[in-house]
Amino acid sequence: MDEMTDSSDSALQQPQTDSTIVAPIAELSDESSDLALVNDARTGDEAAFEELFNRHRRRVSLIASRFFRQREQMEEVV
Repeated sequence: MDEMTDSSDSALQQPQTDSTIVAPIAELSDESSDLALVNDARTGDEAAFEELFNRHRRRVSLIASRFFRQREQMEEVV
């Protein structure tokens, strides 16, 4: 049992090298600015809401299109 604990401890100490864990700097700044925009939109800032909507419209539309077969329904939801 101690051997099992030792091997799991060493696995925890090894640095992660998976490239999917490290986000590009641009992606991090987008997330930070999205969070700021969300905070502003929550306080009623329509320009912040519009910016968020414009940034994510395509992705939201693609997701909505999976649920709604008719384009009109999808556009109404988005």
